Amino acid sequence: FAVLLPDLSISDDATRIAQRMLDALTEPFRLDGRELSMTCSIGISIIDLWHPRAPELATTYAGWTQQVSLAGRYAYLADFTAFHVLDIFNPWAPVALPGVINMDERGFRYLIALDVAGDYAYVTGAAEGGNDAGRLAVIDIHDPQLPILSGQLNLPGMPGEVVVQDDRAYVVVANTKL
Repeated sequence: FAVLLPDLSISDDATRIAQRMLDALTEPFRLDGRELSMTCSIGISIIDLWHPRAPELATTYAGWTQQVSLAGRYAYLADFTAFHVLDIFNPWAPVALPGVINMDERGFRYLIALDVAGDYAYVTGAAEGGNDAGRLAVIDIHDPQLPILSGQLNLPGMPGEVVVQDDRAYVVVANTKL
């Protein structure tokens, strides 16, 4: 199925709606006494804006993509539970690189936000085992073919957006006081 959202006021609304849909669709449900579950896929599209009056769809990357951050010829993607890298040198034919990091195997329930600065990607997500616990992961991407999880930090609440500048990561965290 497809969802059309013609009256969105800001792009964050689409992300929030997609997350709510994914949360609802991935909850197990009972049918005739059996517990069933399903998956949902939300992808990204690459739009060629070379001619602003005639934008053109270059390609669509199928698969759940919560966040995307660009650096050079690469697109760094955070989906529901994994970190991926696409080589977008040719946006008409992006190539998924092999170095996927499955974050659900590293204490994350799901990923929320992503930023790239220099040779590192910074990913926030919900931590396993608690409704209001979060984590920050630092991923070494100096070789985009082989991203490596460098470090992690438990956060004092549920994280939101992450922005990195200089030697600091700024993470929006619910349930904390500044």
